[in-house]
Amino acid sequence: MNRINLIVLALLFSVAAKAQFITLGSANGPAPDYAFSYYKLFDLNGFTGDASALFRIAILADDNYMNHAEYHLWVSKHSGTVNRVDGVALQFISGKPQMLEVIATETAVWIRAMGKWGTIRYETPINIGISQNGGAGWVISNQATYLEPTGYTIKSKNSFYYDYDNAKLYEYPSYNIDGSQITNTRIKTPGSGFQPSSGLNHSFTLSATNTNGILNMGVDGTGQINPNFYSWMQSTRNAGDSFYALSLNPLGGNVGIGTTRPDATLTVKGNIHAQEVKVDLNGAVAPDYVFEPDYSLMSLQELSDYLKEHKHLPEVPSAKEMEQNGVNLLEMNLLLLKKVEELTLHVIELERKTEKKGRRRFSKNN
Repeated sequence: MNRINLIVLALLFSVAAKAQFITLGSANGPAPDYAFSYYKLFDLNGFTGDASALFRIAILADDNYMNHAEYHLWVSKHSGTVNRVDGVALQFISGKPQMLEVIATETAVWIRAMGKWGTIRYETPINIGISQNGGAGWVISNQATYLEPTGYTIKSKNSFYYDYDNAKLYEYPSYNIDGSQITNTRIKTPGSGFQPSSGLNHSFTLSATNTNGILNMGVDGTGQINPNFYSWMQSTRNAGDSFYALSLNPLGGNVGIGTTRPDATLTVKGNIHAQEVKVDLNGAVAPDYVFEPDYSLMSLQELSDYLKEHKHLPEVPSAKEMEQNGVNLLEMNLLLLKKVEELTLHVIELERKTEKKGRRRFSKNN
């Protein structure tokens, strides 16, 4: 072994010797919930200079299920970048796959174990420009919470690299211990695929490996489309050139708009504005049977007596009943059609009687 190789080997051993694992904390909280613990691994903290770090993360969770794993997490920032990092990358190294989840924002990275009953540890074999002891500038943190952080850019359990400069996500293949590829869903951020309008900000894309369909979600953060801003959701093909159907609760369950307690398949608390509404009969019978010869039509005298007593049309719910139970549009529309058809028969009968009387007068006068 030549002298240069010996020097390189010595440097590698020197880096390894300096790096020591630091315990962030337990993978989960105490009883009774045993909620997963989220740890903020680092925070930009207003830092404006150059910085780069390699975090070596060890998950030591439940021994019964061999929930152990090792990951490498790279974070970098250039001095020309303001109020965000330039890139975050996660690489699964060894152990059980998908035992770590990374939640990254533009200024911080949170991590959590995917298995309980253990600890999360880390070391920084490469650390350039990052403060270990807090203070001004980018700092390594151990802030913990049992609530999932919000406002993140990327959340993933797979190996990935996210380029903040170009808003691009590169997800690398992950494999199980038996060599099979992991095909779990993942969340992507802007930069690839569907962009519905120049006036919309694309928040992220939800997709599944080996499928063409993706679900895009975002907000109008510019106010160009709507001065009051709004959020949007669109199902589309990966290429963004065609649209797919969007199904809510396809296996069952109610959906509520403006309410947290929907009592029907779709419950809306508020107004509905539509250009057209189509209602299936689903076994209900349209009242054309009114025109059958054997239909028993209530006489006008019987109808008059009923109205005097009940103050509403026969078969039609009273005002009090409608206030208490609401109105079924299918039933009410068919019922109103039936009353129109009955009214039509009465008009025809009145016209027939009027013509008959007219003919009698004419014949009597002549």
